[in-house]
Amino acid sequence: MLITLGIIGIVAALTLPSVVTKYREKVIITKLKHTYSLFAQAVDMAQVKYGEIYNWEVPSGNAQAAVDLYFKRITDELELVEDCGNPNVYNFCNNGQRYLSLKGATASVGEISGHQGILKNGVMFAVHVIRNDNSKWWGKYGEISVDINGSKGPNTWGKDVFLFEIRD
Repeated sequence: MLITLGIIGIVAALTLPSVVTKYREKVIITKLKHTYSLFAQAVDMAQVKYGEIYNWEVPSGNAQAAVDLYFKRITDELELVEDCGNPNVYNFCNNGQRYLSLKGATASVGEISGHQGILKNGVMFAVHVIRNDNSKWWGKYGEISVDINGSKGPNTWGKDVFLFEIRD
């Protein structure tokens, strides 16, 4: 009986890390899909309310005003906990976390003129405009970078930090 329990213990010890890793991956994928859906709907709703994104009149030559306009229109229908403005390009909403690339180098969370916020579900995000005259660049108008689990680790691009592009 002890030998049987020992074998069961060894098998459990070998398979448990794999099960936990797969569970964490599923949680991240589910949260990422949900976050993408929220922002896709928000951009669609903004275009219903304010017209197609290419017709949004943005202040010419003022990148921050353009970003603020995009942020306001995209977040109209979202439940924000905090509007952080434009605090810091190297972390979301001055949360003090260090963000990394997959190779471990310090990485920014977006363009310098990004406007940041925190959603009710804890997602931290930043809205960026590609061109401050609202012309598209390679088919895109803007970007939304997200940290799907807020300040919790690993705070690494491709693991819990992702980028959505706003395109035609």
